[in-house]
Amino acid sequence: MVNALTSDAANLQIGEVHQFLHGYSDGHRLIEGSVKLPSELARLMLKMSDLSGSSVVSGFERYITGYPLESINAYALAMTWYAPEMPRPGCVWTHTIAVPMQTLASISSLASLTKLFTRPTRGFLKRDYAATIPFEPGSTQTTVLGPVRKDHLVSIFSAYYGSQQPTPVVLVAQDSDEFSDAIFALWSQQWPRLRQRFSFCTGSLSGRSLDGHAFDIQCSPPIVAKDVAREATVEPFRVEPILIPSHDSASSPDLASAIDDASISNGGPFRAFLWASVDEGTDRKDVSFFTKIYDAVTTSHTVDILIHLVAQSFPEPNGGARLKQLLFGSDRPDVVTRNYEDRDILFSLATTTDFQIFDSETLSIENRVTRLCATKPTEAQWLLGQLLGRTLNSLGENMLSALIAHMDSDTAREITRERPKFLPGLFRARPDLARSPELWNLGGDRKRELFEAVVGQKELDSSSVHGIVAALLNSNSEAFLRRSVDLWGKEAVFSVLDWVESHDGRLSRTSRDALSNQPESVMDWIQERPSSSSASLVAAAHVVAPYVSRVSRRDSEVWLRTFRDVQGTASDSEKDYLASFLLALGFCNAPPAPLDLVAESYQRVHQAAWVERLSDEAWSLVEPFVPELPWWASWDKCERLNRGLIVAFLHHRWPPSALKRRIKNYRPPKSTTDLFEQILESARDVRGGREFVRNVEGDT
Repeated sequence: MVNALTSDAANLQIGEVHQFLHGYSDGHRLIEGSVKLPSELARLMLKMSDLSGSSVVSGFERYITGYPLESINAYALAMTWYAPEMPRPGCVWTHTIAVPMQTLASISSLASLTKLFTRPTRGFLKRDYAATIPFEPGSTQTTVLGPVRKDHLVSIFSAYYGSQQPTPVVLVAQDSDEFSDAIFALWSQQWPRLRQRFSFCTGSLSGRSLDGHAFDIQCSPPIVAKDVAREATVEPFRVEPILIPSHDSASSPDLASAIDDASISNGGPFRAFLWASVDEGTDRKDVSFFTKIYDAVTTSHTVDILIHLVAQSFPEPNGGARLKQLLFGSDRPDVVTRNYEDRDILFSLATTTDFQIFDSETLSIENRVTRLCATKPTEAQWLLGQLLGRTLNSLGENMLSALIAHMDSDTAREITRERPKFLPGLFRARPDLARSPELWNLGGDRKRELFEAVVGQKELDSSSVHGIVAALLNSNSEAFLRRSVDLWGKEAVFSVLDWVESHDGRLSRTSRDALSNQPESVMDWIQERPSSSSASLVAAAHVVAPYVSRVSRRDSEVWLRTFRDVQGTASDSEKDYLASFLLALGFCNAPPAPLDLVAESYQRVHQAAWVERLSDEAWSLVEPFVPELPWWASWDKCERLNRGLIVAFLHHRWPPSALKRRIKNYRPPKSTTDLFEQILESARDVRGGREFVRNVEGDT
């Protein structure tokens, strides 16, 4: 014998099969073998190799036995022959082959293994059984048994798979070959794990068992079949021997596809489906379920029906896990996918009432939605449209969230064009969609609901705020700007002004009002955008000018530059307003050169007031900084401006000599005196003004 066999499965490799010969030699014993077995397996194999009953029965002079060798991860398949040539009655030869489980799993038709059996003949050489048998699983796949009878398959499949409590099967056989082909056909169809546990004997002359459990299938002659069945009985189930043909052997609709597949030596699509679907928890009782489900798949039943059928068969989330993944998961073989598009499967998963049978993580919903959106955007759009407004289960809610997460504004527009009621929900789930002015326009009279959906989000990044504010402006939804500014502060202010910059300084009264309480943020924008256009700066001036005293601490150079830039383009009223703003800044001593502000603006403001062209809006900017007059003279804006100018010179201690240099002199229409003379005259009515005038005249 060759190297000793241990429980290490590596001792049995694909491409080799160990063999053992048992027979009579001063008793039934091991004659030769290709390897030494562990003692417990040696005793088991010795027992299984002996005659299966007390005496040989006609027709059963040869039979096959199969049983697992779990401790070495192998399977024992044995052929037993009656040995009448031996001097002692009842002697047999048994040739046993030990097949590695890897090899067993790779053989399409297990009947091919029977070609490896060799009956000892007179004068045989022991060394013929001392070496391993070369065996390539793909090299000998032709069955040595005859064509499989359909009635045999129907009866055996029904008995073996038909009960939810698997019980041993005892077949009444006329000889040991009668059901061999059907048994091998059934065994060959089984997936590797079930193959490994399968036990059978085509010639049980008495009950055969392994570890106290009766063999799965036993063929017995009529005279002993009842005794074998009685020994195989497992309480509370009674095993009855099966006589073939039986009255109901002509039909077994639940197993029809499995039976048809077993008739094919190497198997067909059903076998591929079965092997791909089973997992560690699958048992023989589940084969009828797999057959029904296979029939549903191949006969184009709807996905909903398929899910319900799977739910009936495997109601627990961990039951039939591989099957569920195969049918409804992200990766499916052709036999499964040919009738169902992924979008249809996803839709059914999202809406089924049987959703609790699934482990949501294994379905990879988010990854599948991502892939669908990337590779088949039209189908993703269809799925999104179907799910909106439906009653969804937890899978559907996750799916809808994933679809919305990958949705762009064009898709949202297509989805909601006819169903704008879904827009608030989309904005709530994806506030960045609110960056689309088209979607705001689609909202119609639901715009307030849309806005509430957006502002309900606790945190929005700067980019989102910027886009949403721009969308409000572009969709004529400015009514929500004030709340936007109140909620998002500086970010919203910057967004409005950036929009104004990109729209040639266009700023509506509504937008201006929305920014009216944010002068500091507006000034921040101006400082951070030094290259802003004059048009946008003029618009900003209308926001901050009413807060002259607050903005006068900032650098006023930008306003002086803006005023000069618009001289050739702005209207008189716009230039009057800017001049009033500059003058107010000058009266507040705004840095860096307040007298430059006064020099640039005073004449224009005075002239506008003289001809009564100065608007109330422009006057309101300087009025807080000029002295009051008695009620009967308060109408005289020019007098108040003159006195205010002197007050500023005195208060800020500007040099008196600057008055003559900075104030451009001119004679107002219908006036008998020049502007400079009017200022000096007005100065005499200001406290400290007379001395100021003397200083001015002295400098002159």
